[in-house]
Amino acid sequence: MSYIHNTKHKGRLWCLISIGLALLFIAFLTPLSSKSVNNIFYTLVLLPLLATLIVTRGPQVSTGKLFGIFLCFISLSAIPIVQSGNFQGIRHLLYTTVFWVAVSTVTCRHKEKLNSALKASCALVLLFTVTLLFIHFVINESSFSVRPNFWASWRSGNPITVSMFVALHCMMFSTLAYQQGKRYTAIGTFALAIILMLAYQTKTGIFGSIVAIVITVIFEVSKNNISKKQLLEFSLGATIFIVLTFLLYLSGALDSVLSRGGSYRLEIYNLIINEYIECGALMGCGYEYEIKSTLHNGEVLAHTHSVYLAQLLFLGLPSLIILVIIQIRGFYLARSLSRPISVGIIVSAAFLLVDGGAPINNPDPVWIFLWLPLAIVDGLSSENKLTSLDNPKYDA
Repeated sequence: MSYIHNTKHKGRLWCLISIGLALLFIAFLTPLSSKSVNNIFYTLVLLPLLATLIVTRGPQVSTGKLFGIFLCFISLSAIPIVQSGNFQGIRHLLYTTVFWVAVSTVTCRHKEKLNSALKASCALVLLFTVTLLFIHFVINESSFSVRPNFWASWRSGNPITVSMFVALHCMMFSTLAYQQGKRYTAIGTFALAIILMLAYQTKTGIFGSIVAIVITVIFEVSKNNISKKQLLEFSLGATIFIVLTFLLYLSGALDSVLSRGGSYRLEIYNLIINEYIECGALMGCGYEYEIKSTLHNGEVLAHTHSVYLAQLLFLGLPSLIILVIIQIRGFYLARSLSRPISVGIIVSAAFLLVDGGAPINNPDPVWIFLWLPLAIVDGLSSENKLTSLDNPKYDA
């Protein structure tokens, strides 16, 4: 009876954690403050997860084939943080680890619901994206030449962040729809995603989407997993996309997007790499290091504009190498499981190459783009270690 009582407690706690993760995702799409989003994570994910480890017996979490590499990444990232005695950095390492473990375990417990969760998250992202456009163009009566930017009032209202949400979720949903034989739904979702990202006048999400499509097709062709009909469909779709893009370019509809150029990306990356070299430290310049460089126009360089360069600059080359290994391993695992999350990993890897900040932080949209897909794959790859927790017949 004590086991049954214990199991009920575990079930309730993991139900609460599942709800907490869902609310955390939704919170990123609302005008809630950073403090409010953090509080959702603390009260509905962090504390319940710690409770499962303290007040119940038996294995409480289930992690998979990526968790060991992830722990290696956390350990290497911890070295410069601990050396500097940065308590805040240590907390951020803990939060990131808790998020991974929670997502991985919830995924393992509810593998059959993953496709439904993907559909729901994609619908929420599209609702969020269209809502901001409605506010911008209809309520605020802004012209089409003015870039929608709600950074001051919405946690994820930055146009680049919005495009990342759209690219990640629409590409995964399109892949799922295509796998289920719903080709028109897949094509329609992809086209809608491109239109929405163009409306936000940013190339980041589009870049990630195109890279994901190209790499996926290359892998399918190399493995002979794609039929001549599918290859013809892709070629036809690519041709239509190129022709439409060219026509939009001639019409001037892309001027607002192209006028931004690369936003000094190459100059920024060169400055960041030079600062890392000047630090002369293999393990990075330090978690609280402040960027000193300025652009040629005198503009202060606020952040690295790349998750990978942020990891390199602050926490060093070894942890960066492990981060890339996690992504590569996660991609191959997801492909072996025939899951659309493999496309999500490529999309996020591509757009995080050209934007984003430190991956070790408080709850942040980067968690959704980087850690969420990888932790889901980790949960999918894990053995079902939770059977004995949910069936009283295993009571000793």
